[in-house]
Amino acid sequence: MRAHVIELRRLSVAGFDSRDMVSFSSLHEKFSQAGLSAIDKYVLPISTAVRHFSEVILDARSVADLRQGKMARMISGSQCSEGKVALYSTAKDFVGVGEVLSSGQIKAVKLLAF
Repeated sequence: MRAHVIELRRLSVAGFDSRDMVSFSSLHEKFSQAGLSAIDKYVLPISTAVRHFSEVILDARSVADLRQGKMARMISGSQCSEGKVALYSTAKDFVGVGEVLSSGQIKAVKLLAF
């Protein structure tokens, strides 16, 4: 017995439902007709991709340390288990993804450059 796939559709991706998805051709068409303002509502903040991670707030010194390749510590009173976390500045700006180590230190995994 043989089988083959006629159609393959993505129904969800990492918590994003297919009802929220927009095809590239649709975005291109909207952009061609009305420019960037027409597609702004479809472009999500980058931090949306890591919304399932625990959040860690870092002071300015810790953010600077991570950007220089050093380890950082969480703000006093913050608690988070080991593993990947979403990093935010005290101003609530998304900084990137880090990893909380068993020592309580945070190691940068991927940081935004700006």
